[in-house]
Amino acid sequence: MGAAAVRTLGEQLADRCRRAAEQVADLGSGPPQVDPQAGEVTVPIADGVAFLPEVVRRLDAAGLGLSDLAVRRPTLDDVFLTLTGHATQPPDPSEAPATGQPTPERQPATKCFLGVHAA
Repeated sequence: MGAAAVRTLGEQLADRCRRAAEQVADLGSGPPQVDPQAGEVTVPIADGVAFLPEVVRRLDAAGLGLSDLAVRRPTLDDVFLTLTGHATQPPDPSEAPATGQPTPERQPATKCFLGVHAA
């Protein structure tokens, strides 16, 4: 009696997200972040929408389909977190991190979100 290997949708999606992140890693201003459960890859970018056509070309050449592609500018919370090193309101005051020194040379990143769909 034999056994067949079955990949679940979640495993396929995680693999496709990983592959998408590899395809666009060198285009961002930092490393991509992968959320395999959501099917999303987030890439910090410096040049806004100029980044998008190359993302589409690379993913298409790799045979990876997109369910969504968007550019998101930093929110006020993103700016605060970047400058202070902590969120505006921690969920539990006892878990609040120590306040770090502001670092004005850091800039919150504009991010590109890639929604990857399973085959």
